[in-house]
Amino acid sequence: ALLAQIGELGLEGVVSFVDPVPVPAKDPARDQVDLVWMISLSGHIGYAGLEAMAAGFPTLLLEVDSPELALPVDPELVQLICSTPQQLVDRSLELRKDPSCFREQQAQLMRHRFLTTKEGIDQLVAFYIREP
Repeated sequence: ALLAQIGELGLEGVVSFVDPVPVPAKDPARDQVDLVWMISLSGHIGYAGLEAMAAGFPTLLLEVDSPELALPVDPELVQLICSTPQQLVDRSLELRKDPSCFREQQAQLMRHRFLTTKEGIDQLVAFYIREP
């Protein structure tokens, strides 16, 4: 269905789907990547999103589920996680204006929140193993 929609919109030369890459930083096509779209569950980035950002790819996430309990909005993640497909498209278009600024914001988020704090790592692991 996505491929058909891409064809209808005339975006065959702009959008591509690739097989999973074990290590984004070692992807042979990394120079051809302008933006990565990932799926977010319950407002979390997940390991694949973290790897993409750590590899320097501008990354946006689309939240695809609605948690039973409303989670508070995380101000550090609000620009990365989109709640609707239209919001994902709008942010992608905004990102094209200044990708280097967005990339730097992601790099700072990675350094300060996920890669250097035990709390950030523990929270992510707890989410995946379903601990409170």
